[in-house]
Amino acid sequence: MIFSLVGDSFANESLMIQEIEAHPKKVEVRALLRELSSNDIEKKIKIFNDLISILVKNREPYLFGAVQNDLAIALSGRIKGDRAQNLEDSIKHYKSALEVRTKESFPIDWAGIQNNLAIALSDRIKGDRAQNLENSIKHCNVALEVHTKESFPTKWAMTQNNLAVAFNKRIKGDRTQNIEDSIKHYKATLKVYTKESFPIDWVGTQNNLALAFMEIEKYKEAIEVYEEFLKENHKIVAYGVIMPSYRKKLIKDSSDDLVNLALAYTKVGQFDKAFFAL
Repeated sequence: MIFSLVGDSFANESLMIQEIEAHPKKVEVRALLRELSSNDIEKKIKIFNDLISILVKNREPYLFGAVQNDLAIALSGRIKGDRAQNLEDSIKHYKSALEVRTKESFPIDWAGIQNNLAIALSDRIKGDRAQNLENSIKHCNVALEVHTKESFPTKWAMTQNNLAVAFNKRIKGDRTQNIEDSIKHYKATLKVYTKESFPIDWVGTQNNLALAFMEIEKYKEAIEVYEEFLKENHKIVAYGVIMPSYRKKLIKDSSDDLVNLALAYTKVGQFDKAFFAL
């Protein structure tokens, strides 16, 4: 999960207004910010770059950092251009955002950017893959210095999930231990992503947890997870108010999950259940 800051920045409306009103080109800044309502990612990238060209990081640190962060988000999701270079540019802008969104001045935003940078590093194509993942894990852990479970439970859960994904991909270290660490972080995520509060996120995390158990051949644990979340998955498909495209994805995922569940049953000798699962 990625944290956007331009929208969140309006929560500190007085500081935002102060920086805009003091800007020598405040009319232009206002106009560009209004245009960010567009869903066109290429247009947004142009607007962010236009804003950066007229913002001064030491004069408008609040807005400058938000724009750098959200430009990085846009580049990380960009379809046009070279994927590897888009990610390099994204990482560069996250780092620029951190020059002004410091832990001391803007701790919550700082942690959000650290989380976003971790995701970009996990996805990074250039550079050493193993080291990119180590850096991703490092930035997730840094984000958790601020995103504690007690103060920011949802953000804490998002970062725990990102850590779980990074450990699942990790190249360095012992593979089994990496998966065990991934499982630990998925379980932490589920302390906040409960079935009652976040049913769709709960299903997705449970699915990833089950797959992790399967990889290290903990089939009984995988069966317990699959049996629990598949029931909820069917409820969401049948009764949940969700986008049709996501409904189709859930149906497809359920089919794949049933195959995995059947495989797990066979591994523990429950062949009759394996038959009925399919």
